[in-house]
Amino acid sequence: TTVKDANFMNSLAGKVAGVTINASSSGVGGATKVVLRGNKSISQSSNALYVIDGIPMYNFGGGGGTEFDSKGATESIADINPEDIESISVLTGAAAAALYGSNAANGAVMITTKKGQAGALKVTLSSNTEFLNPFVLPEFQNRYGTGLNGSASGSSVYSWGAKLTPAARTGYTPEDFLETGHVYTNAVTVSGGTDRNQTYFSAASVNSDGIIPNNEYDRYNFTFRNTSYFLKDRLRLDASASYIYQQDQNMTNQGVYSNPLVPAYLFPRGTEFDAYRIF
Repeated sequence: TTVKDANFMNSLAGKVAGVTINASSSGVGGATKVVLRGNKSISQSSNALYVIDGIPMYNFGGGGGTEFDSKGATESIADINPEDIESISVLTGAAAAALYGSNAANGAVMITTKKGQAGALKVTLSSNTEFLNPFVLPEFQNRYGTGLNGSASGSSVYSWGAKLTPAARTGYTPEDFLETGHVYTNAVTVSGGTDRNQTYFSAASVNSDGIIPNNEYDRYNFTFRNTSYFLKDRLRLDASASYIYQQDQNMTNQGVYSNPLVPAYLFPRGTEFDAYRIF
């Protein structure tokens, strides 16, 4: 069974020739960088344009900044329920620019969403659980304690003080900070109708706790779509509506000083970690 990513764009990694997909370090629901056939500019964005059911979608996303205030964030395209997607195609070069102008100069990712199907009522349920653990953890020395140049008084932020005795090795290991994360994804879709009128409805939820303490992400999607035909199929009315509720907390980033892992890695070896724990 394939577990679907909360941001469906991450699922395309390695499946489309010439497409580079960089997943976010912000955890579940984080923004994804999609570059078609290499970067086009040094200072400007090289991200592709997203087109949903023929309508260009400008992918607004937070984050960025400097290494001092950089923060993780989600993005508009990450809010789409993967169960609502019928197909995905990629356009590059002149073909994309001819259809969508200069906004598609970096290429376009074209997404077609599901709609109701004529026939008996069809209900689909999906549920999956994913557990998250760090693959590689850093190794710390446990020979020298807090301090500098062999002295505990040299500095309180370095770990090159006096040699530690076995009793003084109180210190911190990555397992003390990182947690086992989990992602619960549940979805239901309903489709049915007649030859002249088809209806589609879906509801989905994503609930996640990351490996970083207090990193949480919750998203709820509701989609309704109705397609009707009139005047002997000469007129088609296709109406859809979506409601998305999202809440995230403590989305980390790779920013040098904003990343909570940096002070965790630099925590002095001879200092009691639990004395500073506030989570």
